[in-house]
Amino acid sequence: MKKNELIKNNKGFSLVELIVVVLITAILMLAVTAFLSTSRSAYQTVSTSATLQEESMTVDRVLQEFLMEAKSHGDLSASDLGDSGAKIIWVTARDNTSKTGDCAYFFVLDLKTETLKYCKGKTNWIQTDGTLSGSGKQAIGLLCYGDNEDYSKIADHVKSIAVKKSKTNTENGTDLVCLDLRYEYMGKEFINNLTVTTRNKNHDIADPEDPDEDT
Repeated sequence: MKKNELIKNNKGFSLVELIVVVLITAILMLAVTAFLSTSRSAYQTVSTSATLQEESMTVDRVLQEFLMEAKSHGDLSASDLGDSGAKIIWVTARDNTSKTGDCAYFFVLDLKTETLKYCKGKTNWIQTDGTLSGSGKQAIGLLCYGDNEDYSKIADHVKSIAVKKSKTNTENGTDLVCLDLRYEYMGKEFINNLTVTTRNKNHDIADPEDPDEDT
């Protein structure tokens, strides 16, 4: 008798109970998914911002270093290079590896890949009017675009560079250079304004005499 009663009382979940459990589980899953999605979106936003700011700091540091030491400088549009997708900022300064000569440094923005590149060249690649000579165009094309690429990559997400203002101080021969740089990555945009004052314009490349040197 007792055995039959146990069998009769051995019931499973009813349909209503199953539906309630399924609904509660679905609600919990949706909440967890929403939380994970929000966390991932927040992480992506922070990571993207950090990437753009890090690139901006790197570009600022490199451009400041070279522009501050510039004896002359200028910028070239795509047509000057013969390429519809490039922007160039050039600087002439003392060659870091030589005490007896000047060198030209080129910062080439490849607008197709949004990559900012740096390469070293010769001062005769730049004509007196600030444009590239024929040999300069050919050389930069080989350095930055050809099979014999010989450049250093500075940044990967530079959308544009524009020389906003370049003002010469006639009293001390220095220039005030203002640049607008725009970065874009993962749908996020970052704009930075860089201002640099040159300090070596028209300076002689020769080292100053050592006052303690025996004559």
